[in-house]
Amino acid sequence: MKDGTELHGRIVGQTSKSVRLKTAEGVQTIEKSNLKRIRWVKPSATQKQASAEELRQKKEKARKERERIAKEELAKQEKERLLKELEAQELEEKKAAALERAERAAALRELVETEKMEKPKGEPISYWDFAWRSLLIPGWGHFKIERPVMGSLYLAATAGYLYGIYNTNRIAKNAIKENDRKAEENFIFSIAPGIATKEIRIAYSMYANAKALTVVQKKVDNYNHALYLAGVFYGFQLLHIIYNGFAWEKGLLIVDNNEFMPKKGSIRPHFAVIPQVNGKGQLSPGVVGGFSFYF
Repeated sequence: MKDGTELHGRIVGQTSKSVRLKTAEGVQTIEKSNLKRIRWVKPSATQKQASAEELRQKKEKARKERERIAKEELAKQEKERLLKELEAQELEEKKAAALERAERAAALRELVETEKMEKPKGEPISYWDFAWRSLLIPGWGHFKIERPVMGSLYLAATAGYLYGIYNTNRIAKNAIKENDRKAEENFIFSIAPGIATKEIRIAYSMYANAKALTVVQKKVDNYNHALYLAGVFYGFQLLHIIYNGFAWEKGLLIVDNNEFMPKKGSIRPHFAVIPQVNGKGQLSPGVVGGFSFYF
């Protein structure tokens, strides 16, 4: 503070003139005009454990409440009503958490832009903190934004596309080498006397070279096709993480990285985009998908 006072806490939101700081005594509103400098401190292992434990306890409480409702001798409609109320409450809590993250990120962005604090290390404050990761490694940004399933799919699909590029490139190079070798043989055949007439030798040489060139061109086209598909996929996953990043900034992205157990009676889709080779030896995008039913 400009008066020499030091406050310790977590920024949870802001307005045009003030910042909200969550401290041990509660949430305090501080006028921006009174701020001198904000120093970001990386959360300690104890703080991280406490936060994780608080989240675990909330989930455990919700799970026990579901079990209690399921075991009680209630009418089916009453159970469904109570479960829906519980789900609605959990959804509201997730929305509130997403909005709090967004408000904190907005406050930190403004403080960084006005040079009142340095950018926090390791904590995302804008869509770019996710986008640059996916720019380097497809899927990384989705892991950072707490969408590990989507990140894993993008990472696996990228590995498949890279293998497709490597394999089609290897086949194309080998085909070019083989074509050069056959072209030399055909040339020697075309000028070698005593095997056939000159016209026949030249005609056969032209036919063989044209046929070989067609086969080589097809394999080179497969390689170029693989590059094109990989580029389209790369651009798509980048646009996806940017879209998710903008939604995250506005508090519209609700994620739950620790919800591994699906709900009873739910259906979850699974899909992956991978390169496939069709019957003609051409590379094309393939979508593998399915559904999981939980009872």
